[in-house]
Amino acid sequence: MNESCGSDIGTGCAEVRKKIEKVYSCFFEKISGDPSITATRNREAGDVVTRLEWNDGEVKRHFACYPYVGSRYGERTRILFIGSDIGRDESPEGIQRFKERRESIETPELNEHNPHIAGTYFAALRSIPEFEKKWEHFHDSEDTCQTILRSGLGLPRDNPLSFVGLTNYWKWVVVSAAMMNGGGNRKHCDPELELQLLECEINAYDPEIVVFQGVPLFCKRRTLETVNRIASSRIVRVHDHPSARHKRHPEDVARSFMSFQVANKS
Repeated sequence: MNESCGSDIGTGCAEVRKKIEKVYSCFFEKISGDPSITATRNREAGDVVTRLEWNDGEVKRHFACYPYVGSRYGERTRILFIGSDIGRDESPEGIQRFKERRESIETPELNEHNPHIAGTYFAALRSIPEFEKKWEHFHDSEDTCQTILRSGLGLPRDNPLSFVGLTNYWKWVVVSAAMMNGGGNRKHCDPELELQLLECEINAYDPEIVVFQGVPLFCKRRTLETVNRIASSRIVRVHDHPSARHKRHPEDVARSFMSFQVANKS
């Protein structure tokens, strides 16, 4: 079920996908040994794990998705956005793969984006040097990111989302959650193993800049200690989450409340 290659994605995107596939495959095998986990496999496709369900005795959750890799990732400044959780169950039948993830983030019409992806669009616009002049046009806008994208006026020809990556700190989603579920999804089945997954994921992307989305969550001391452990040798920034109420304007979503360089472990 290798979907790393395709004529519509760049070499950098394909290489990162291949690395992430190996990382996720290794994680799936390890986490499947937990007695609270039920794994569904596609035998015809080489025993690939297609669904992971976690029952903690109270709530059923499943592993939501592979991360998003922009089709032109690596062509410009490499930026990885890390959100909190996926919010709602976008793929009840199983783990949403690269193709479906891209179809939900990069390929829709810009006027269809929810506040999170609309805000990430402008955070990317601000962070990628080649879009600097375009950012100057929007940085003090009184319109929300969604409103600007719906108007389409003054936007760059290239989609900033094509050049970035996006993943989540928490990987599980409550089964069939139709609405944004926030705290219900912010659970780790195996915290150590899942943070190892995130660390390996970051290494696969090899970003120059890592942007954590969510000031209340990612500015906590314990979380910052984790960030320092897993984001070695990166520029790390913490932004407001684009979905936060009253934080949906370009300047809001692109403002760094915290920015620092994580030292190399060695």
